[in-house]
Amino acid sequence: AAAVVSLAVVILLLAVYRKGPWLAPLGIGLGVWLIAGALTEIGYRVKLTDASWGEIWRRLRNLPRASYGSALAHAGLGFTVIGIVATTAWRSEAILSLKPGESAEIAGYSLLFEGVAPHQGPNYRERVGRFKVTRNDREVAELLPSKREFMIEQSGTTEAGIHASWRGDLYAVLGDSLKDGAYSVRLYFNPLVRLIWLGAMIMFLGGAVSLSDRRLRVGAPKRAAAKPAPIAAGE
Repeated sequence: AAAVVSLAVVILLLAVYRKGPWLAPLGIGLGVWLIAGALTEIGYRVKLTDASWGEIWRRLRNLPRASYGSALAHAGLGFTVIGIVATTAWRSEAILSLKPGESAEIAGYSLLFEGVAPHQGPNYRERVGRFKVTRNDREVAELLPSKREFMIEQSGTTEAGIHASWRGDLYAVLGDSLKDGAYSVRLYFNPLVRLIWLGAMIMFLGGAVSLSDRRLRVGAPKRAAAKPAPIAAGE
């Protein structure tokens, strides 16, 4: 079952992304195979397709916690693989110049550049850009990237505006001012990047569940009490 599901996902992605990259669907299929394999392993052990619901529930309750921990760890690894492959293969990037009132498109998002305004911080001054982000004609976020100048340290930093979602993370970085009132702008979109951290947390949870199984606990060895030396007869 896990192999069939994984193969179907690979074929679907190859059909959608015909121009490549060609190895990305295989990587996503590997992640799906890890997740589906963990689920089918549990289903096999509880006889999901052969036993009655009462028997399945009894087997689920009596299944060792180490089995659940192992399934969680493998599923977490699958999520991490999917996140890494998607972020590496389908990452979008755009470097352009925008004037206030102009828009840019990236990864299905439309960003309207509304301009730059000065702002005074506690120990710095900055120029803050304002971007209205829409998707499918619906406003989803407002990004406020900035360039900061620290007066005492005589140094500067760039603060990115970030819109985080399960679909991916959208970044907007404000650059230097150009001619005719335009600004250089860098846009990035990292798809499914949150699956990397979600997978890591699921793997951590799986390890904790496995260690809670008393069969896997190893106590510190106790030193045996010394036996008294034998006494010869007649002494």
